[in-house]
Amino acid sequence: AAPAARAFADPLAGGGEGPVMVELPARRFRAGSVSALWRNDTRPPFQVELTRALAVARTEITVGEFRQFVLRSGWAIERGCWHHDDDQVWRFDPARAWDSPGFPIDDAHPVTCVSW
Repeated sequence: AAPAARAFADPLAGGGEGPVMVELPARRFRAGSVSALWRNDTRPPFQVELTRALAVARTEITVGEFRQFVLRSGWAIERGCWHHDDDQVWRFDPARAWDSPGFPIDDAHPVTCVSW
């Protein structure tokens, strides 16, 4: 069995702790999709190599957690969000954003309409 991943949370400069992170060890793996459904959105399977450990959040970041990040950091978040309606056509809407994605949300929902 693989050893348990190391979990940690960093202290935030504005107080409190950041999200619980899990360390992924350096390793090789296959990424991508073999599904025809996602053919236009993802790459076919390909080899990935993490040359050093990488930390990722254990769970999705919530709207509330992201709100605290924005308030404490002063980070300027760009507005605008890609979305699709029932017709499945992707459109960019400059009025949508993480705090108003075009559907009802509360602080417990996973944050959406954020970029890298």
